[in-house]
Amino acid sequence: MHSLDSSGLALAFPTHFWLDQATAFAYVSPPLLELLPSIKLGDKLSDHFEITRPALSDVGFEELVKYSDSKVVLTSISRAGIALDGQVVQSSWKGDRFIVFVGRPAVSAMADLTTLEIPGNLYGPQDYYLDVLMTLEREQRMRGMLAQRAEKLQYESLVGTFAQRIWDSPDLDSLYGAIARLGAELLSLEYLVAYRSEGELLIEASSGGALADVDSSHSPITLRPSEGLPGQAFKAHEAFYIPDTSKESSVLGDDAQWHSEIAVPLVHQGKIYGVLSAKAKAVDGFVEHARHTLEKFARIAAAAICHYRQNLTFLSSLVERQTQLESRDLVLRASAHEVRTPLTQISSTIELLNRASDTLAKEEIMGYVESLDEPLSRLLKFSLAMLRQSSAQESESPSQEDISLSTFDLGSFVTRLARATARSHDRQDDLVFDFPEDVVTIESDSDALSQVITNILSNAFKYSDSGSTVKISLQSDVANLVLDIEDHGIGIPTKLIGAIFEPFMRHPGAVSRASGTGLGLSIARKQAKQLGVGISVSSIVGEGSCFSLAFPVAMRK
Repeated sequence: MHSLDSSGLALAFPTHFWLDQATAFAYVSPPLLELLPSIKLGDKLSDHFEITRPALSDVGFEELVKYSDSKVVLTSISRAGIALDGQVVQSSWKGDRFIVFVGRPAVSAMADLTTLEIPGNLYGPQDYYLDVLMTLEREQRMRGMLAQRAEKLQYESLVGTFAQRIWDSPDLDSLYGAIARLGAELLSLEYLVAYRSEGELLIEASSGGALADVDSSHSPITLRPSEGLPGQAFKAHEAFYIPDTSKESSVLGDDAQWHSEIAVPLVHQGKIYGVLSAKAKAVDGFVEHARHTLEKFARIAAAAICHYRQNLTFLSSLVERQTQLESRDLVLRASAHEVRTPLTQISSTIELLNRASDTLAKEEIMGYVESLDEPLSRLLKFSLAMLRQSSAQESESPSQEDISLSTFDLGSFVTRLARATARSHDRQDDLVFDFPEDVVTIESDSDALSQVITNILSNAFKYSDSGSTVKISLQSDVANLVLDIEDHGIGIPTKLIGAIFEPFMRHPGAVSRASGTGLGLSIARKQAKQLGVGISVSSIVGEGSCFSLAFPVAMRK
């Protein structure tokens, strides 16, 4: 009944009135006031009428509602012979409940029409008005159902448009941009933010909408779980809606201009990829269909993000594998050279001795024999490196029985190794130390640790120019002692950082600069793992690399 406007209601039932939940008059039609001028707004129904059909002693609101489908007759207390014959209908307005009485006046004799000056069109047979009322209500319900269905179909069509258009994004950044822009455009939202998840953080990826900030120079918003409505949706993996943000304490402080907010997680196959957060300036600014459609947008967006990330991971693995193969090929060529060159020297020397041994003096023969020391030494070093790598690969779970522990001062130990390695590369003046004044004593296998540190130091000198510094620093935090070895050399390409500790891995710049087998760092990682020491690297091509060894504080003595 609330869908009928006042003019339509007055035309069909001129003597209608409204009762509030206290059964007091909230509205009385003008014709009824002319008929019964003693009625005032706020007066109780029982002050002016008796309910003669059905016979009710209790005329409370809920009691009257029970007779909504029945005929009701009200007899006037102030004017004899006047009755209202009709029906009560439950209605609502701005959240409050009302009873509307619809019907026509009834008189005891036709002559009373003239005496009471009741217009003839207000009087008629007492049965047909129920049919009129039911017809009007049925029409209004049908119109409402059709309007709701049309609105639902409209929103459903937006889902297909959204899915089709975001899938054309060329990369992941463009995808997040399309999600925010298209989502706001299709739902006519004032402000929509797409957050991407990075570990335990939500980071603003893009925004859209008529009131979105077009200035992209500001730092992206970063939220933690449970921080603001997006953080709550991120933590709980479910959507949240606040129709009135002024009544919600969890809303972020800088959101005062917005009066309603919805946050929907981007979840696909149990994994969360971010959150969509929409805001409106009006209280309860999101109709139900818009909220449901935004949730569908979020599911489609999460599937698209998952698809793009899987493709990126696959392509990245292909590139990394190709790079590894290329690098391994370069190293194998270099390794072949490492073997071929000394073998050629040995072979040519032996051949010479075989041909001319009878004509050579003893001193000359000894000179040729001594010249074999250098190529033989090179072959020995190469074979030992291969054996160490093979041994490291076979012992995936190193035995503690292979470790020989001793206690020593880490600072003095590293200093001696560094100076010895620097001398072998004629780089003594390039060393820089940054050690604490206090003695740092640890318990570890000094021989194994010596190989780890020497491998890293040797690379630092080989792949940096003479005169550039190699800095060695020792720091401590709550969990570890950290030894950093930093050079200013050629650096390592980002795509190879994850593979630099693999056997035979050397990038082209390293191969062209110095000879090697590509086994040193692989062996260093295996030995560090056996010792319980963490090893990591950060690097920038053309600027240098920093290798870090993390000694657990439990190793300190």
